[in-house]
Parts: sequence; C-alpha cells; structure tokens
Amino acid sequence: MGQGYASGLPRLAADFGFSVPGDDTAEDEREDEREDDEADLDRAGDVLPDGAVTHEAAPVHRIPEPVAAPEPAAPAATPFGAVTPSVQAAPAAPPASLVVAKSGALGHLVMPPFGAPLARCNDLPSEMGPEFTPVEFSGCGKEDVDPGLTLPKGFVVVDVLKEDDRLIEVVTLTVRKRAWRQALISSMPQLRGVGVFHHDGHTPLRLRVDAWGRGAWTIRLRPVSTLRSFDGPLEGVGPDVLAYTGGEAGVRYRCQGDEKKEGFFGVNVLRRGGHQQSAFCRLNRGRGSGALPAGPRLLVVDTRGGWSMEPRQGGIGGFWTRRR
Repeated sequence: MGQGYASGLPRLAADFGFSVPGDDTAEDEREDEREDDEADLDRAGDVLPDGAVTHEAAPVHRIPEPVAAPEPAAPAATPFGAVTPSVQAAPAAPPASLVVAKSGALGHLVMPPFGAPLARCNDLPSEMGPEFTPVEFSGCGKEDVDPGLTLPKGFVVVDVLKEDDRLIEVVTLTVRKRAWRQALISSMPQLRGVGVFHHDGHTPLRLRVDAWGRGAWTIRLRPVSTLRSFDGPLEGVGPDVLAYTGGEAGVRYRCQGDEKKEGFFGVNVLRRGGHQQSAFCRLNRGRGSGALPAGPRLLVVDTRGGWSMEPRQGGIGGFWTRRR
C-alpha cells in the first residue's frame, strides 16, 4: 500500500492488468518488452553456425523466371547435291517433236524449242540425209553463216524464226560465195518456217541469210530424220517440210490463205539427189486433190497461211468436193 490517492489507484490498477485513461505507464512497459524481445533476436543472430551474421531484410518478391520458347527443330541435313524445296530443278526435257498449236484464226507452227534434244520422227532411210547434232545461229539483216559442219551427201533441214513481215531468204553458197540453192523464202509475219536444201557432200557447207530491213532472225540446221511424217491428217501454218515413206496415194489439200484469206499454196515432191516435181498448186484459198508417188520423199509446202493435208489410199479419184 503506502501509495497516495493520486498515484495509488492507477498504479494499483496497472498491477492487476488494467489500463487507466491518461496513464502511459502501461504503454511504456509494453514498449520496453518489445525492445527486449528484439534484442534477444539480435543476440540469437550473432551466434549462427560458421560465424555467419544475418540481418533482417525487407521481403523480396521473387520474379518468376521467363519461360524460354522451345527452339525450332533443326532442319534435316540436306545431302550434297540435293535440291531444296525453294529451288526446284527443271525436269529433264524429253526429246521434242513437231506439233501444231492454233493461235487466233490461223495459228502458228510450233517447232521444237531451240536447244532441246530432237527425236526421230519418221522412217526415212539414211540415204535421204545425214545424222548430226543440230546447230543454231542468230543475226540481223544479211549475213553469211559457216556452220563448221562436214556432212555427207543428202538433205539438210533449216528452221527459220522471224518476227517482222519483211522478206527473208536462206540460200546455200558456192566456193566463191555466190548464191546457189534456195532453202526457204517467205514474207510471212511471225514466221516459224521450215525449209530444206540438198548438200552435195563436197562443197563446204555455207549459208546466206538475207532479211530485208535488217530484221532479226534465228536459224537452226537439223537432220531430216526429225521431220514430221505424213502418214495421216496433218495441218500447219506457213512453209513446212514433211517426210513421206508410204506408197502411191491420193491427197486431199485445203488452203486457208493468209489473214486476208488469200495467198499461194503449193506442194513440191523431192526425191534422192535433189530432183523435184510439183504435186499440187493453188492460187487462193480452197480445197483440191492430187497424187503422191511412192516414198521415200520429202514434201515441201510453200504458203503464207494455214493449210491441211490428208492421204487417200487407192489413188486420187475425182476432185474433192466440199462437205456439207
């Protein structure tokens, strides 16, 4: 007891665990207890194993590690020389043969692409013309061409490509470079023509290409074994040469003419040695018939427009009348 009234009651209440308003004694004691507890924790941290001293740090929030995207699978190893999908190799072109593709009203004769291997297309005997690797030449206007070929006696085919509508002529040359034998002459626009000449086997093989107006041209020399065979209905546009190995037969002809439905149409027959004879001739568009001697022969078509031919077994009979 022994406490005054002013201070006795609050102290007595604090002794029994009660707080009195306006009295900070209990708060001071609680603050002292908290400081004692913290000191005990500090002393406990001073005696960690291995002498390590730790200090309380602010909580650290762990940032989740980024998930790495799966690496794309490595492409399979490509063997040396293999073709990748982005670059496709052009398939090997089979030997090309002559076909006819129509374009517009008349169409154009489509020859084997230059540079492509050529297939044998007929049964002409070797005496009709030698076998050799085709050669190509390009130029403008009038130029002499020396193919550098040494060939035996026989026929040689000349393909001529020209875009303008000016006259072009291809002839062989003598030793003195004079014009000798004509292989092809035409003024047909967008010419895709086929001509032929007979080589004697002794004179050096030289050609002269004469295109009026210094027009650009391309020619190719190839063997007669690559000519289309006339063993059924055929059609074409412009000058052409066909191989014939059948017997005597009649032929039905049809001339469509040029873009004006006009133009000459003629067919000459060549036999070994270069001898020729006329088989059919017409001055304008229309139909007709004629006869062919037994082969082997070359049929030389001379025209500026579209044409068609069809063999008739058993002779020529009468004139072919228009079908209704």
